[in-house]
This record gives sequence, C-alpha cells and structure tokens, in this order.
Amino acid sequence: MVADLDDSTPHSSCRISHMEVLRADARDEIKRRIAERGAFSGQLVLAVTSSLAVAAAGGDRFIRVLLAVPPAVAFFVLMILHSCRIHEAIVGYLRWELEPRLSAASGTPLRLEWETYYGARHMPGLHKGFYRAVLVLCAISFPAIVAIAEKEGLYFWLAICLGLGYLVGAGAVCVYDSRLSRRMSSRLRRFALRSPGTPRWWPPRHRHSPSRRIAVFVGRDGTINEETRCLHDLREPSLIEGAIDGLKLLASLDVFVIVVTNQAGIALGKYELSDARRFNRKLMSRISRSAGRVDAVYFCPESEDGLGSAGLPDSSCSKPNPGMLQDAAADFDLDLPRSFIVSNKVRDLVAGRALGCTTILVSTSQGGLGGAAGAVDPDYQAGDFSDAAKLIRSQVMDPAPLANPTV
Repeated sequence: MVADLDDSTPHSSCRISHMEVLRADARDEIKRRIAERGAFSGQLVLAVTSSLAVAAAGGDRFIRVLLAVPPAVAFFVLMILHSCRIHEAIVGYLRWELEPRLSAASGTPLRLEWETYYGARHMPGLHKGFYRAVLVLCAISFPAIVAIAEKEGLYFWLAICLGLGYLVGAGAVCVYDSRLSRRMSSRLRRFALRSPGTPRWWPPRHRHSPSRRIAVFVGRDGTINEETRCLHDLREPSLIEGAIDGLKLLASLDVFVIVVTNQAGIALGKYELSDARRFNRKLMSRISRSAGRVDAVYFCPESEDGLGSAGLPDSSCSKPNPGMLQDAAADFDLDLPRSFIVSNKVRDLVAGRALGCTTILVSTSQGGLGGAAGAVDPDYQAGDFSDAAKLIRSQVMDPAPLANPTV
C-alpha cells in the first residue's frame, strides 16, 4: 500500500509505508477474528442442540448425554472471549498508535477506521441471533441438567464435567496462541503486539527481540531488479538472479528489509508519481509471492541536481543524501549503526556511510566504485545479492568482522 501524500506540499520522500501495510494486516486479522467467533458460535449451538436431540430421542437411556452441555458451553465461550481479547488488542493499536501516525505522516485527518471494528454492533462478531439462541437453549437444557443431576445423584460428575470443559478450553487457548503467533503477519506481530496495549497473556518472545531494530537497506534498480529504461512501463518487475534467494534468506532473519530508490524521472517529467507507486507495488507483490519479504519501499521523486518541475535544490532525500534512510529510521525505530545498506552503486553506499551503516557493494549490474562525489570504499563486496544476504546473516549471527571483505 502507498501512504498518499499531499502533492502540493514539499516532502522528503514518498513511501510504500509499513504503516499502510500494517493497517491492511490489522484489518485482515480483525476480520479473521470475527469469522472465527462466528464459527465457534455455530459449533456451540450445534453441540448443544445435538445433545438435546439425542437426549430427547433416546429417553432415559441417553438422558445423561445432557451432562456434555455444560463443558461444551464452557469451552466455546472461553474461546470466543479469548478471540475478543485479541480483537481488542489489535483495535487498540489501530486507534492509539497506527492511525495517528498515518495521519501525521500524510497530513490528512484521522480516518477512524478502528470505529468500524470496535462498535457495539461490530465487536462481538457474532450473528445477531446467536445470543438469543444460546439463551433459549440454556433455558431449556440447564434446568433439565440440574434435575437429572439431582435425580441420579450426579452432582459430582456435573462439577467434573464443568471443570473438564474449562481445562480443555484453557489448553485449547494455549495451542491457539501458539498457532496464531506463527500464522499472524510478521509485521503485525512485530508492531501491534509489541505496543503498550499488548495484553500480558501474549507470549513474551513475540513482544520483544533486541535484533528487531536492525535494517537492511536495499537499492532497487541494478541491485535486486534489472536496470532498464522506463521501468514504470514494465508489466512485471524483472528480478536479478540471486535477488529472490537473498530476499528469502533475509526473510528468515529478524531484520527489516527496506528498499530505497531514487526516482528523479518524476521530477524530470518522464513518468508520473502514480507510475512509480504502481511499479513498487508490483515489485513487493512479486517478492511476496516468491516467499521473500520487503517491509517498506521508500522512493525520492526529486532530482538530485534540482532539475525539473518537482526538483528541489540540494534534495535531502535523493541519494547520496541520507533522507530516505532517516525517514525509515524514524518510522521503524532503527539502530542505524547496526544496520546494513546493499547496492550496486557507491552513491547509495555514501548515504549509508553517513549514518554509520555497514556498506556492501554488489557487482550485479551497472554501477561501481566510481561516479559519486565523496565516494567511499565499501566495507564489504559481494558477487550478487544472495552473497550479500549470506554475509549479513553471518554478521547478524556473529557480529565479529570478517577477515576477508570480499565474498
């Protein structure tokens, strides 16, 4: 997704913002919670009505089947309430953190999307007739269950069934949490479930990890995508050999992957801002389908030398200036000295070196050691992006400097 900016005001960089992606992830996760509560509700009604039907049809022989109703109710109600708590945590993140940050970044009024998912009508996520059905079933079944327990002397077993239903429900919640933490979007797990509103019951290992503030900044054209003319006209990005393997490897690490790219063609009138956004969305989609991950794309629509109708003199966002990296550091709360920048252009590495990032030059396409004012020698050199990712993995796992700076 793209954070739409007001084109009438100066801005340092445009971004396919991680905040927009997080909002989409949060919406999807909330909808899944609503759907699962609907499923739990249907299963509860089915379990209770089945027990009543069996008991009614079987007479005295099957009357004890009604003892299964209390544990079924305890189990499903516990699961429904737990789903509501996850729903509440994510909506709280939307309300108190994500939407205010998006509003501040885009200069637009708050959209208050959280209200869509938190009103009295939406929060339960259940069919409007569910509560009535449960009340009717309980009114029919529970007096009968108590009467049976009194007649048969089964108060003890009734208590056992209730306790068993609660214990099974509690165990199911633990299994559910474990599966949910693996299935939930990594972006949402990193942000929403580490916010101040994170419930205490969420597993601590998913709330904080000291290495999550490391980023890998990646140049786009010539580093992971083929550098050709008029990229915005291409229907599909053309990824360089080794790019997907490298992005898959980085996706397995606990780091942010952020693409930073100059798009001076916008300022020079060669293509529109919407063209650049559309191409970046295609690139992120292609990488995602290939099991890689890009957390955000930042691009600068200004000309480095201030040419063109949108060009700004001494643009702070156009590399080799570090503006895009600084924007990303503010958005992601990054530890820049522990972060990396990978590119086939020394111009990009200059931006990273200015902020203390480890620089890695890859030999994938055009670009090289020259061509940038104040050029720096890279900390490491790699044959392609896959080799650079392996080097980053070794540095993240073992921060000791490599003896051989060339991979």
